[in-house]
Amino acid sequence: MAVRDIIRHQVFVSSPFRGLETERKLVFGTLLDMDCVPAGMELFPASDEKWDLIRQVIDLSDYYVVILAGRYGSEDETGLGFTEKEYDYAVSKGIPILGFLHGEPHTLPVGYSDVSEPARTKLAAFREKIEHRMVRYWTHPMELAGYVVTSINQAIRTFPRPGWVRADRPQSLEKDVEILQLRAKVSQLESEILQLKGKLLNRNHVLLESKEIKLRFQTKQDGDWSIHFLDVDISKAFQAFGNLLLEYSYPSDIALHITDYLINSFAVNTEQALHSNLNLESEETPRLMSIFETLGLTERQRGHSVTWHLTDLGKQQHNQLLLKHLFGSGTTDEP
Repeated sequence: MAVRDIIRHQVFVSSPFRGLETERKLVFGTLLDMDCVPAGMELFPASDEKWDLIRQVIDLSDYYVVILAGRYGSEDETGLGFTEKEYDYAVSKGIPILGFLHGEPHTLPVGYSDVSEPARTKLAAFREKIEHRMVRYWTHPMELAGYVVTSINQAIRTFPRPGWVRADRPQSLEKDVEILQLRAKVSQLESEILQLKGKLLNRNHVLLESKEIKLRFQTKQDGDWSIHFLDVDISKAFQAFGNLLLEYSYPSDIALHITDYLINSFAVNTEQALHSNLNLESEETPRLMSIFETLGLTERQRGHSVTWHLTDLGKQQHNQLLLKHLFGSGTTDEP
């Protein structure tokens, strides 16, 4: 018996439409991926009976999601926002409410925020009303989607609702509930893993940006070798030869790239830029790679000989550094 054939919960998504188009599409898609049935104003035709239809759909919904950012939204003839009107109705019907408020609305562009004082006042009062319940604060659409997954799964466990069941299949309530609980737990763990990966990527980005390593090497001039130490920015070094590590690479190849990096970036022995004129100390390559390994960016493959390559996290970090170098930003996230 497929899990998707058991119970589908209907979730009403309420928010001002302007300024939250991307977020609404992402939340709807997330709910569909969870085998929930999303419902919202996009599904209703424009008509005089629209509010009656909305009330009927809210009545049939298992959970109610409200999302606010920088706009109060359109209002009815009395001056009450339709989003707040839907919220008040869901509260009156005792439907579990899941609130998601933008954590930094003051940072939103003018086009995504109310400019009139009356609308701003109503928005502030509406936010305060929602904050009397449990809410999650978000600043990015993907963060919002992750919170929706976690919150819906938690609501299903804490406030179980009837949902929808196919009429042509027999029900075994105990088995259905057990499968639902296991499925919710798996979804919760998957969401937590995604959030942890994001936090790890951000942590490693900070570590790379703020960390230097002192490399020891020798240069040859007039037949004599001399020892030097050079402070190397780890993020720049990782960016410089990260492409090499997309495939399994031998330490000797990595050492050559580090040597090239020292010669080209820091103008070491530039008059005779040859590998024979610069000798990287043998222990420096494994020491640098061990730092990357500690950060979860690389891993070694042991066989007849040791090779190194980027982990999935390392590939993400390398792409982020590359984008920052090209566009001056570490991300390509949409507004």
